[in-house]
Amino acid sequence: MVRFSQLVVEQPWIKEIDINPLLATRHNPQTKGSGLIALDARVVLHDPELTVDKLPMPAIRPYPTQYVAPWTMKDGMPVIIRPIRPEDEPLVVKFHETLSDRSVYFRYFHLLKLSRRVSHERLTRICFIDYDREMALVAEYTNPQTGESEILGFGRLSKLHGANEAEFGLLVGDKYQHRGLGTELLSRLLQVGRDENLSRICADILPENLEMQRVSEKLGFRLLRAADVVKAEIDL
Repeated sequence: MVRFSQLVVEQPWIKEIDINPLLATRHNPQTKGSGLIALDARVVLHDPELTVDKLPMPAIRPYPTQYVAPWTMKDGMPVIIRPIRPEDEPLVVKFHETLSDRSVYFRYFHLLKLSRRVSHERLTRICFIDYDREMALVAEYTNPQTGESEILGFGRLSKLHGANEAEFGLLVGDKYQHRGLGTELLSRLLQVGRDENLSRICADILPENLEMQRVSEKLGFRLLRAADVVKAEIDL
């Protein structure tokens, strides 16, 4: 069923598919074999005169594989930067367990307790997202010897209600800061914004968070300074 869904998503010109009959074979405990057999099938396509923008869209946007790409950190460490997945929750818990109070404060503007940051109710909203309304990119490293994976950093782009704009947020693990990862994550979020035809991306940054301000300026953001916050803005 998953592979069938991928077919429908990847081939939007398919209007309907009729599989009849579809036989389910009984599980054989000796051969451990079972499966489905399609004896006949029919595929109907949309009218070729129909324009792409008129094709029906899925109710839920599929996983955006176009944003999955490798990247190498300054020290040569290879990572995969990709959109977050619901099954990432255990990795997100481990990621938050490594964060210092300073990193937490710079990201959330206050000290959010670990128990609250890793609560299942909160992480469900963070890991299981609607890719049409927001995009969360994670940098994942897989140890080639142990096969274990860990998340090194997050970048999130959330569309603002009622405006063609989005707000970004970044959080990089303390051990992996100052290696170019934050800059790369934000650069990819900017590309997501362009692909989504957003007009502007912005963020609020604490005045003492000089690292985030430098990263923003490096990528072309304007910094508007106030008494208690620095507003970063860029027009796309």
